[in-house]
Amino acid sequence: MKILTAGTLAIGLTLSFNTMATNALDSLSIESIKQNMTTEQIQSVLDDWKAEQLSLVERKVEAMSDTAPYIERKKYVLLRIDQEYNNLNKALGL
Repeated sequence: MKILTAGTLAIGLTLSFNTMATNALDSLSIESIKQNMTTEQIQSVLDDWKAEQLSLVERKVEAMSDTAPYIERKKYVLLRIDQEYNNLNKALGL
């Protein structure tokens, strides 16, 4: 039982440290973007990203498990794209 608990704890800590490192890298990347690009350039890149993601909606929906109805999967994909776009806008101060 102790071995199982120790193994689970080790895996949990590893994942936790990876998450913290990713957040730190994201912060550094965001700061780098803010310093090297104008607001208009950043907005243009984000708009292009969103347009590309929207063009891939059908593929993303088809790649999902088909246990949910098609329209619900499509709504979910569109919601996730909008959420990510809004989160990026907020993180970049736009």
